[in-house]
Amino acid sequence: MMTRKPRDFLPDFQPADEVAYAEAGPILLISKASLEDLNSWLEKKIAKANFRPSIIVTGSGPYEEDAWGELLIGNVELKRRMSCPRCVVTTIDPDTGLMDRKEPLETLKSYRKCDPSEQHDYKSSPPFGSLYGIGKTGMVEVGDPVYKII
Repeated sequence: MMTRKPRDFLPDFQPADEVAYAEAGPILLISKASLEDLNSWLEKKIAKANFRPSIIVTGSGPYEEDAWGELLIGNVELKRRMSCPRCVVTTIDPDTGLMDRKEPLETLKSYRKCDPSEQHDYKSSPPFGSLYGIGKTGMVEVGDPVYKII
């Protein structure tokens, strides 16, 4: 499959960042705590599959991933590019294929805002999760500790 450069439509990415299957970044990371927080706002709970993350982190507080710059997971170094602007695909039930068209986007828009200086990237899409480029390739396994590189 031909790869694409996310930088062509999201300037926070670097020229070396490439994707094949993903829409924007090679890695989409969300925390379990952020998903739990979002579900506390929703009448009908939403599954992690609605967000299609590559990595789910446990043991952090809600939305802490918004402030993580560089991470080490296993022997892979990840470099945060931006929060992930969420689209209508998150409203599709992955089990049934039925689209809600409202949730979770309506709720996310009520309390998740991007920095005004980033409005050109997000437009009306609320941020949820973080998109990462890969600084150093390697192996990541379930249960690997996640280290914030300082």
